[in-house]
Amino acid sequence: MKNNNPITGRIARSLQRAGMCVLIGGFTAFLPYKEYSIRNKIICAKEAELQSFQILNLKRSNLNCVLSKDRVTYKYDRP
Repeated sequence: MKNNNPITGRIARSLQRAGMCVLIGGFTAFLPYKEYSIRNKIICAKEAELQSFQILNLKRSNLNCVLSKDRVTYKYDRP
């Protein structure tokens, strides 16, 4: 993907110690814990809220998508 604009999605559920499922449009993407600095109790509070994410990797053949939350926060939310 050449477009680095943030995309919007909702955190659907936690995947034990690996990361989280994020619903984006009509499919599910993966957000690894290492790409999201807020953890534990705060994650449960953030579920189902619309948030911005950055696509790190997208395989169009099987629609595997890996996201980052920290890169969007660093790039767009900080002065």
